[in-house]
Amino acid sequence: MILLTIFSCEKNPAEDSRLFGSWRVEYIDGKRYAGERREITFAEDQSFGGWLKNSEGFFEVEKGQWRVLPTKDGNEILVSWSDKNGTEIERKLNLGRFLEDRWHPPYRTVKYRKNAENTD
Repeated sequence: MILLTIFSCEKNPAEDSRLFGSWRVEYIDGKRYAGERREITFAEDQSFGGWLKNSEGFFEVEKGQWRVLPTKDGNEILVSWSDKNGTEIERKLNLGRFLEDRWHPPYRTVKYRKNAENTD
């Protein structure tokens, strides 16, 4: 019973404010991205929107949901949204120095860097 409680506890998303705000594409497969500015934004209400990439190129998610997965380090983020056909799609992102998106196959990686906070 106690073990079930420990493993079922989810980290409160408000505890990890590192995710909140806008992130821009910095690297694709280890190479600096120099194309059109692509961003993804995460809000405290657990919504997100912006640009993700798949094998066909970038695509825009207008509105989706995110949550922190209950992992040992709390750095795994599950994002979900519905595509234009109404199919629910989920993808796991890793939150560290960068926000990293990997998809398969073949394994491809997009790294997002958090935009600097506005100091005006």
